[in-house]
Amino acid sequence: MMSGVKANVIAEVSMPVTASSSIQRQPFQQMLGVELPARQEKPPAPRPALDLAEPKLGFRRLSFGLLETLCPPELVDRVIKEAGREGERKRLLPPRLVVYALLLMCLSGSMGYGRLMREVATQAVPWQSAAGRSAFAKARMRLGSEVMEGLFRALARPLGNQNLDADWCFWRGRRVLAIDGTTFPLSVNQELEAEFSGQIANDSSRRRVGVPQARLVSLIECGTRALLAVALGSYRQGEGSLARQLANALEPGMLVLADRCFPAKPLWLLYTASGADLLWRVKGNLARRRLCELGDGSYLVNFGKGQPLQLRVIEYRRQGHPEIYRLLTNLLDPVAAPARELALLYSQRWEIELACRELKCAQADQARLRSKTAEGVRQEIYAHCLLHTLNRQLVYRAATTTSERDPDRISFTLAMDVLHLSLRQVRSASRRAMVELSQWAINQLIASGPLVRRARSCPRAVYRKFDHFTNRAHWAAAKSTPAPALAIILGAA
Repeated sequence: MMSGVKANVIAEVSMPVTASSSIQRQPFQQMLGVELPARQEKPPAPRPALDLAEPKLGFRRLSFGLLETLCPPELVDRVIKEAGREGERKRLLPPRLVVYALLLMCLSGSMGYGRLMREVATQAVPWQSAAGRSAFAKARMRLGSEVMEGLFRALARPLGNQNLDADWCFWRGRRVLAIDGTTFPLSVNQELEAEFSGQIANDSSRRRVGVPQARLVSLIECGTRALLAVALGSYRQGEGSLARQLANALEPGMLVLADRCFPAKPLWLLYTASGADLLWRVKGNLARRRLCELGDGSYLVNFGKGQPLQLRVIEYRRQGHPEIYRLLTNLLDPVAAPARELALLYSQRWEIELACRELKCAQADQARLRSKTAEGVRQEIYAHCLLHTLNRQLVYRAATTTSERDPDRISFTLAMDVLHLSLRQVRSASRRAMVELSQWAINQLIASGPLVRRARSCPRAVYRKFDHFTNRAHWAAAKSTPAPALAIILGAA
């Protein structure tokens, strides 16, 4: 009897407690008959509210590196006020911040809007969250193109010193300049097509071909490749018509070089009225009738219709090359302006070709501009011109610390890298930090030692389509060779 009761008790004790869950537990996972105290959950901590209406802007203690040193915030604020773009509200992207963000965008052409805003947030503004790409696009629209144009015109100036840079920037006391034009490919949409247009097919159909393009005519200082003035227009406008807007930048004591597409009597009169001297290449079918032979092989001609201008023509060719060059100038005295010196000087016009290459390839990265509106295109192009101006000013400062003082000996792309690296070198906008940053940048540009390079040249070559299955190692491309001395044969004999 007792053994039976004991057996029942043992059976009840060994029976597992029924769990509320339907999951089958292992034999060793048995519920114990112990009541645990109820869990007391803490209330969640309140999340900090984002004050987007009045962001804490860090302009006084944070910096955009050399961009802020070369383009001071005081100048930016003044130009913004003159353009009437200061605004009445405190925004997440104030106008001054948008200016530096645009320069950073041109400095890093492959950087998207989202990454650009994160870069700005970590660089100069202690945002709790970066602004979105749509916010930056709207901020660009509010800023317009007048601010970037005004900043470029305020900072664009000649850099060469007449006493110290006579070998690079001057000829017989005249500052040597050059003008030329280039185009920027744009995005394809109706607004840009109607505003800028583009190329026309060279056949009877006269249809539009290719993408829309904006035309830019520039005036530079040859010795430093510094932009002095630019004229921006549509593709329909010729380089000669846009070049008229550059006449205000000319002064007495300047000598302007130009290619064959510029000589025209109205433009010639406009430029010479400013007191500048001209040395322009002219086509072979213009100014052919000789009035008077001069002792150095040049001759006088009449140029233009109605009341023609009496000008001087210098004909020459380079030794070993059959092409004949014809230069037109208002320097009529063969003693004060020898023909051989002018022929050698004309080779400096190639400096503006290098400047256009820097502006389009090194900065714009051989791609279409990202702007989709006409106002955005103008703003972006002026931002590129402003950034190029800051680059050349930095290069010139570095060159003045060397014995050669030749800015051409410092790489443009190296200066671009230094501008980019300067954003990480300083986190304070104090005057001492800016001076140290400028000295660091100069040391980076001249760290390679003496700025002397061997003279070299690469002949022009016509690249034809080749077999894609051919070994490219055997492709006979043009190789650079030591450049011989430029030999000029006057009179094209």
